[in-house]
Amino acid sequence: MIQRLKPLSEIKNIDGYSKDIQAVGIILIGQFGKDAVLAKKVDGGSLLDLCMGTVYKAQEIVGGRFVLLECQNNEKVVSFYERQGFKSLQYDESDKYLQMVRRL
Repeated sequence: MIQRLKPLSEIKNIDGYSKDIQAVGIILIGQFGKDAVLAKKVDGGSLLDLCMGTVYKAQEIVGGRFVLLECQNNEKVVSFYERQGFKSLQYDESDKYLQMVRRL
């Protein structure tokens, strides 16, 4: 079960074209994180910047206006992504992950 954090109208605004939209093509960042052994040696912001460089290259090829990631729904993780420009979209009860988006 997906718990919406934003009004459906705001989710529909991600598409920007159709008021009846039910799904949107979006670039997904999968499996982003730091290895526990190297966590203190690698800055998460720098790592995400490298990742976003690849996202922008993909955007040039396939298009798209947003990037999405799923993360643990805890304050420290969410705060990190918010500082990087991501906003909470919805929480999926079935897999316990928060979906966050960022405009490209």
